[in-house]
Amino acid sequence: MVQLSEHQKNKKTPGTMSKDMVNIPSTNTDPAYRYKMPKLESKVEGRGNGIKTNIVNLKAVSDAIHRNPEYVCKFFGVELCTKSSYTDKEREGIRATVMGSHQTAVLQDLLDKFLHLFVLCPTCGLPEINMKCSSKGEIKGNCAACGWNGGYSGAAQAHGISKLIQKLELEGSGAKKLTKEERQALRAEKAKKGQGGDDDDDDEDGDDSDDDKKKKKKDKKDKKDKKDKKAKKGSKEDSDEEDDDGSDEDGKKKKKKKDKKEDKKEKKDKKEKKSKKGSKDDDSDDDGEKGTKSTKSASPVDDEDSLTKHKTEEVLETITKLKEII
Repeated sequence: MVQLSEHQKNKKTPGTMSKDMVNIPSTNTDPAYRYKMPKLESKVEGRGNGIKTNIVNLKAVSDAIHRNPEYVCKFFGVELCTKSSYTDKEREGIRATVMGSHQTAVLQDLLDKFLHLFVLCPTCGLPEINMKCSSKGEIKGNCAACGWNGGYSGAAQAHGISKLIQKLELEGSGAKKLTKEERQALRAEKAKKGQGGDDDDDDEDGDDSDDDKKKKKKDKKDKKDKKDKKAKKGSKEDSDEEDDDGSDEDGKKKKKKKDKKEDKKEKKDKKEKKSKKGSKDDDSDDDGEKGTKSTKSASPVDDEDSLTKHKTEEVLETITKLKEII
């Protein structure tokens, strides 16, 4: 049999992929894909409550994807809801552990999720993003392949490892997130520098600085005057509106009073008219009663006159008869 040398054994044919290497991400099955990373290797250690999973080649994987291994280890802990730790000591070496017993396939799936959130470009999908963090704490990046530049997605910004990324990226870049007091101190220093000139400048520079100061003062005064004028105008308009509102309210009150007085007068007039009508009706009733009384009183007199007339006629008739007889 022909024995192959170690070089021939390790030699790979083009288009083939090593068993120990996978694409970035591992879901990409293209054998000719140029972006590769070592396949995750893990082993379970301990037992009982102290059982944990040791990720053996986390440093090599993180170097291949150009990310801090602490980010990946912390990501595993957050996603699995357990404790995770990454240490790099001289005597102990590199140790990346996740509490609990976890299969390698589960960890590989979580690594792919990490790649989609923090490594792959959102436009071209290649792992060419250089991660950085702004002073405000926003995680940003720029793609070396397509030129994309911007902030990471909302899911990445809100993830549990975002604070760790902000902290380590700011420390690595040398820029630190300033506190409120430090910002105020810097503003005060800038204001002092803007107001005062340098003592080492020449006279001409001093004159220029004086002119600049005067111009700045004039500009400030003009701005203040404009603001005061606007404020006065606004206050006048408000007062005018209040006066108008007050006058309108007074007019409404006066109208209401007038309406009430007119209603009262109309009611009084109606009452007086009614009382006058009632008095007239009473007078007419009295006149009618008087007429009836007079008729009643006149009727017996008429009866007496008629009786006397009748009697006189009878007497005259009797007299005439007597004369005839005689």
